[in-house]
This record gives sequence, C-alpha cells and structure tokens, in this order.
Amino acid sequence: MLNDEDSALLRESLSANSHLAAGARENDYQASLERREPSYMYRPRLFLDGNQWCALYGENLQDGVAGFGDSPELAYMDFDRAWGTKIITKDKR
Repeated sequence: MLNDEDSALLRESLSANSHLAAGARENDYQASLERREPSYMYRPRLFLDGNQWCALYGENLQDGVAGFGDSPELAYMDFDRAWGTKIITKDKR
C-alpha cells in the first residue's frame, strides 16, 4: 500500500502523463488537418515573384491556381483559399 506522499506523487505523475497524451493527440489531429490542405496535397511550386512569395499549381498564373504572401506560409494559406474559390462568369442571357 502507498503512503500519502507516494500516492500524491503517483496522482501528479498520472495527471502530467494525461496532459502529455492529450497534447500529443491534439498535435496528431492538427497534422491530419494540415495534410488535407490543397497546398500539402498538391505541392504547388513556391518561388519569389517581385516582393512576395508565390505558390503556383499549373504552368502559369493565367491557367493555374496561385496564392501570394509575404512569407511562404502566407502564400500557402492564400493558395488554399484560392483553391476553393469558384470562378465567377457572366451570365450568357
């Protein structure tokens, strides 16, 4: 049987391990979400275009999907947003 001090140490250790496990699960969940992003799945080409980073999927800006930002991360975030943007066309009436 554990004395009071050992029992308290065991409870504290179990609590700390529980928090670590919860953090690991959160990290795994976040990583799985990031793997679903278009920028992760399609790996657009990343390059500097003037004073911004460009993430481009396709041959050129006119025919492809692009995202721009002041950092590679922001360019990928803009690319992910652009990937889900519908093309707006004029009604042919």
